[in-house]
Amino acid sequence: MRREETQIVAIALLAAMLIAASNVSPNGTTALFSLYAYWIVRLFIEALLFIALRQVIELYLPVPSSFTLVTGLAILISLPPFALAITAFDIVLGYPELGLASGAVAPVSKLMEFGLELLYLSDNHLVFCLLLSLPRIIMNRAAPQADLAMEEVASAPSVAQEVPPPSASILTRIEPPLAGEVLWAEAQEHYVRLKTTQETRMVLQRFSDILHDLPAQSGIQVHRSHWVAFKAIAESFKDGSNLRLRLQSGEVVPVSRSYRSATEQALSQSRS
Repeated sequence: MRREETQIVAIALLAAMLIAASNVSPNGTTALFSLYAYWIVRLFIEALLFIALRQVIELYLPVPSSFTLVTGLAILISLPPFALAITAFDIVLGYPELGLASGAVAPVSKLMEFGLELLYLSDNHLVFCLLLSLPRIIMNRAAPQADLAMEEVASAPSVAQEVPPPSASILTRIEPPLAGEVLWAEAQEHYVRLKTTQETRMVLQRFSDILHDLPAQSGIQVHRSHWVAFKAIAESFKDGSNLRLRLQSGEVVPVSRSYRSATEQALSQSRS
């Protein structure tokens, strides 16, 4: 599980625990375990709908869009299915269906009740989705600062790719042999995640050593933690002041400031 996904799970679990704790009543008839289980399941349903819709929007929105727009659309679109899911969930558990208009003098239609439910859930849904977005917000803000801090010590892209490879290639020594052509290499602490045309593999190697073995003519290092093959790139787009690459597989790869000029030049040459 990636770091962002782990943080999202932790945020959802913590929020569920806090809400459940605030609803505990010494005179209540609901068992303590059932109360915590209810809120954990409820918030994980909400988190799953929001994250899934955000990914769909990122992949299929026809034009490159900012993080703010994508997140706002995901929050808005995920609210109705979340309300329907929770209503069905409550009915299965025997809780009152909607119930917002139960005290009304005049009869209220189910459509009106559902509209009131959407209104009732909207503020909580907004706050919770923004909490789930914190890891991405922090990552986007920290990336440019980290890139600037590394500029003085990072090697230029061309230098990293012009270093002669060792006599025995690291890529050829991987067991079992790596299948397919490397499309994307990503440094993850002490490991390197290699995605090829046929598989994805985590290998215990230094990223700098892997870079020496990757053919300079087929791709480029775009970040101190990312190398991408030209054939894997679907498009480049701007996210605020940052440059991103969207791969054919749908993943988005950041381009750091120290590699941006070389990346733009290389992409221009590869398309000409």
